Amino acid sequence: IIVGDNPVELPYLSKDFVISRSGSTIILDDKHGVKVKCNLAHRICAFSISGWYFGKTAGLLGTYNYEPSDEFKRPKGQIANTATVHAKSWELKKNCKSNNLVPDVNINENSDYYKSCSKYFKHTSSPLAACYNEVEPGEYFELCLRSLARASDQSKALCNIATAYVMECERNYLELSLPSSC
Repeated sequence: IIVGDNPVELPYLSKDFVISRSGSTIILDDKHGVKVKCNLAHRICAFSISGWYFGKTAGLLGTYNYEPSDEFKRPKGQIANTATVHAKSWELKKNCKSNNLVPDVNINENSDYYKSCSKYFKHTSSPLAACYNEVEPGEYFELCLRSLARASDQSKALCNIATAYVMECERNYLELSLPSSC
């Protein structure tokens, strides 16, 4: 880990934040209630913020006001109609070419992508189903479809999305294991 251009050992403690490691997960906790957990093995990061920030955020993490209708609010207040448009509107440097790693795609329900994603995010026999009532799997299913359509290693992409879902379930106090294929 690099802090201020200097490599540091973990755990790292400063007056403003702590960086620690648990297995393949790096965790940053700051004194203002911001937490970032990154699973290095699956290249997934989860962000959480304290209630103090309620209604005070905008951007890629949303508005944090429990109003789904304005989660995709752009910098000038308009509402983006897709996640891609929303993300692009928050780019800091317009002259830098960005790469949309999960573009919108149309997938046939008979496709292998659809069947694989359904197995984890739609079926009641899924190893993730115990969390369906706590964390709505629909967005993860959609992300799974878009990721698999573009992935060179579909098994790894599927496990990355499953990891993101498990991390969100854990944030909601529900312990799940990754599917055995992961």
